[in-house]
Amino acid sequence: MSERKGINKYYPPDWDPSKVPKKKKPANQIIKVRLMAPYSMRCTKCNEYISERRKFNAKKEVTNEKYMNFKIIRFHITCPKCNNNITYKTNPQTAGYVPESGAVRNYEPESNNNTNKIKVETEEQILERLEREEKENNSFQLLKEKRKKNPFWQQNESLKDQKGDLMENLEKRLQDQQRQQEITDHLEYLQAKNSLLQAKGGRDQALNEAREKVEKDIELMKSLREDLASKEDEELAKDMFKKFRLNGVNGLKDLNNVNKETTQEESSSFKRTYENALQNDHLDPILAPAQKQSKTIILKKKQPLENHISKIPIIESKAKNTESLSGALGDYSSSDEE
Repeated sequence: MSERKGINKYYPPDWDPSKVPKKKKPANQIIKVRLMAPYSMRCTKCNEYISERRKFNAKKEVTNEKYMNFKIIRFHITCPKCNNNITYKTNPQTAGYVPESGAVRNYEPESNNNTNKIKVETEEQILERLEREEKENNSFQLLKEKRKKNPFWQQNESLKDQKGDLMENLEKRLQDQQRQQEITDHLEYLQAKNSLLQAKGGRDQALNEAREKVEKDIELMKSLREDLASKEDEELAKDMFKKFRLNGVNGLKDLNNVNKETTQEESSSFKRTYENALQNDHLDPILAPAQKQSKTIILKKKQPLENHISKIPIIESKAKNTESLSGALGDYSSSDEE
């Protein structure tokens, strides 16, 4: 029987293999294959349940669709009860299969809920997905390097930033808790203050008390300002009489020169005090000895200070008159100081 195997073939010497015609494969060649059902399914025509890993004689067809240069293949099987045509395709995106027609899956896995239909990604979507995968890979490599140095290093998933080691995340959490505690304390203080305000009579009562306090402060400021102005007037009057007691008419002239250099308010207050002194006849006891031997005395009560200084009479040079004048000035100054 061994001679029937035909291991060795006879080729004549004039045989040319280039003249032998070659068979052309069709573009969409359908190949018969033996396979098992990749998932449990139910026929849509007769409701027959087909379990997973059940063997079928199927037809394999290569489609024109591609995913990232991977070909998508379609498989044709028949229902074992009604001979209904069932087709499904490969899904390279999820490394699984997608039902196409003739049957439906008995259950949908959670990972493939949104991949029932193949969606061809654009170049932008592919780039975005690749960038996202690269970021995930970088984070994994960083975690791997940290674990080499510190095996207990881990990220805190409770924080929003998802960055830093465990100690840094604990410090951030403590800072957040302290900030939250400060906010709660401040809220409690405001609530207590509001309740105290309501117990005292409300916001209107507090406004009235504040208004009364402000009015009292304004009245106090006015009284202090008036007292200060009266004290300044008294000091200016004392300085005037002291100059007059020491130097006589020349002292008044010096005082007038000094007043010209001061502000207008001080000069006006000085003139006012001097005119009041003239009206009340405070200068009569001082000028009494000089009035007896004066040639002409012309005094007007309501004249300015310069006119009074210019119209004071010239006293004759006698020893008795000067002694009486100095004595009178001394008595008046002592009484004024008291």
